[in-house]
Amino acid sequence: MTIDQVGADTPTRRGAETALSALVAGVVVICAFVAVASFHHWPGRAVVVTLCLGLIVVAVVDLRQHRIPNSVVGLQSISLLAASLAAVSVTGPGPIERGLAAGIVSFGVFVVLRIVAPRGIGMGDVKEALPLGFALGWIGWAAVVVGLALAFVVNGIACAAVLITRRGDRATLVPFGPSMAVGTALTLLMLA
Repeated sequence: MTIDQVGADTPTRRGAETALSALVAGVVVICAFVAVASFHHWPGRAVVVTLCLGLIVVAVVDLRQHRIPNSVVGLQSISLLAASLAAVSVTGPGPIERGLAAGIVSFGVFVVLRIVAPRGIGMGDVKEALPLGFALGWIGWAAVVVGLALAFVVNGIACAAVLITRRGDRATLVPFGPSMAVGTALTLLMLA
């Protein structure tokens, strides 16, 4: 039985989705404030704020719809690229080059994961890995590794919570977008 079959579109489920959305958004906002304060130049702050706004949208949409639409990933990617291009005059081309490489590597890793475990990773998660990798790569390679690893750790905790609270079983599909958002936000908190 999947989570979709357990109380689909009931007031209880909508309340849980709203609470989880608020929790994820709160974690991302708090981490964003700390990360923004750590950057000494406005371009870094613009990239972090753009990333965090996109993460909140991704998390909320994925929690409610179990998908990450192309329009959300596309807008997030364009916004991050624009913020990064505006930063070139201050940072030089290094962060953008590293971000592009990290985005491509992250995307490639998620493509492989999708091929190996198609039920484990959705195509929205695969596409979201590109802007996420880009933004984390803008900060540094350590941020990419830690951010992606933390996403899987957070998702493991979420899956365990679903099982412990008996909200689902091992076949329950748990959206990965919120875990990507929280993992990235915690990475910003630790490394930015």
